[in-house]
Amino acid sequence: MAETNKNTFPYLSLWIVDESKAQPECLALNDKVLRWDNPCWENNLPLCERIECQCHVTQMTELMVKQKGLKVVDK
Repeated sequence: MAETNKNTFPYLSLWIVDESKAQPECLALNDKVLRWDNPCWENNLPLCERIECQCHVTQMTELMVKQKGLKVVDK
């Protein structure tokens, strides 16, 4: 992640389009917000390679996290 993005968007959130098609490792992270440097991302990025899983990662600012009523977790 570029240095500018790390400062502007310090958080990443994984979300799934269709939970019935998701992989267990993706379900475990669904709707969770973690800092970009959380070790969890080392094992889970790139995302699973099953196209039908349809999981996505979104970069977020602190304001975005607050506006959506989300909490940053450690794992």
